Amino acid sequence: VYLEDLMRLASVCVAGVDMVAVERGWAEKWLRGYLVDLFEISNVKRKLLGARMLPVKAKAGSLVDFGKFGKIPVARYRGL
Repeated sequence: VYLEDLMRLASVCVAGVDMVAVERGWAEKWLRGYLVDLFEISNVKRKLLGARMLPVKAKAGSLVDFGKFGKIPVARYRGL
């Protein structure tokens, strides 16, 4: 799972980007730009979009168990 792919899908989905696990530590480097991009998509759609990122202590590409939500992959970011 790549964050860039999820961002492209945000332009055609209803809610935005939701429940994405991201590797803690490097998220600060790209988070501002990512949220600005999502804001611009929201402006084009003239609709509010959500973004819920879950910083985790795991490497990109691994699976993290979120209990009743199941196991979700930690998203990768091609930009780094």
